[in-house]
Amino acid sequence: MEFVLTLESPCFNHVGNPKEAQHAPHGHALMATAPLLLQAPEAPKALLSSHASWQVPDTGIERLLSLSSNLPLDGDVTPIQAWDYIRKQPGFENLELSRLRELTEKLLNFVKCYGFGSVMGQSDFENIVTDTFSRPTPAGYAY
Repeated sequence: MEFVLTLESPCFNHVGNPKEAQHAPHGHALMATAPLLLQAPEAPKALLSSHASWQVPDTGIERLLSLSSNLPLDGDVTPIQAWDYIRKQPGFENLELSRLRELTEKLLNFVKCYGFGSVMGQSDFENIVTDTFSRPTPAGYAY
């Protein structure tokens, strides 16, 4: 969940705190952040720095993935689609947390916020993922 929330972070300024206006639409309903913010004790920007642990049912993630396929993305990919792609890569099960965080930081440079949530260009995304998974790891470390 940290991966998806981090890539959604450029939209946090637009999302606000749904607790303050629960019935007002904020236009970012297709973000994993949206339902989580209803449970959040803090403002959206503090979510990532707090190292909070989020319990999100797999069905919620799968539902967001399904909904994202209906978006007119035109060469872009959402954070939830990015996560799905990454977890299906050969060698994902051996990907170290430090390398995943490095990948996330690189991708964050390409994230744009649209009305429904954050996206990044598919070609940039795929190039960075390919680079991450094809780069050799230091001796003695599992990939």
